[in-house]
Amino acid sequence: MDWNSDGKKDLLVGDTDGYIYIYLNTATDAAPVLVQARLLQLNGDTFNLGERAKPEITDFNNDGKKDLIVGLDNGDIFLLINTGTDAAPVFSQAAPLSLNAGLKPQPRAFDWNNDGKKDLLCADERAVVHYFENIGTDEKPAFAQGKTVQTNGVDVASFYRTRLDITDFNNDGQPDLLYGATSRDDHQGYLYLYLAQKQ
Repeated sequence: MDWNSDGKKDLLVGDTDGYIYIYLNTATDAAPVLVQARLLQLNGDTFNLGERAKPEITDFNNDGKKDLIVGLDNGDIFLLINTGTDAAPVFSQAAPLSLNAGLKPQPRAFDWNNDGKKDLLCADERAVVHYFENIGTDEKPAFAQGKTVQTNGVDVASFYRTRLDITDFNNDGQPDLLYGATSRDDHQGYLYLYLAQKQ
């Protein structure tokens, strides 16, 4: 994520208390040097919507500027549109989306059903992945009732404290799921990969 549009990847981190920190890269992508963090601002105030903020940066409405999606400890998910510029974002105040994604959701924007519109996938505290289809538009999104992502008819869930990413891991044109998570059995950290099967 290039926060200040200088061509170098930066780092955005949410903490337990709900604050979001920006670490700017002053070197290169290959050998990054991150400067001391500064707190994200919202309308001139320190950004804090609630505990355990899990931020995702994406240009949701396709206007060339980075927008912000945040999942919180209590299950709330916010979509904040950038009304500033890409290099100097200013985020709109917004109410939480009407989504039931469990507690501690980590949201990811992705066109899951390949219809050209960004949907939301959210991994909750039990590692269940909820899929919310965008039945509106990217400019004016409206999300259908959630469904769970399954493998062989069973919810993808065998661990907790999940961190989810969506990528085409094996370059077959299908979206795969990559998890960083804690095992319920031995409480160790593991990386899990679920490869999509072509229909």
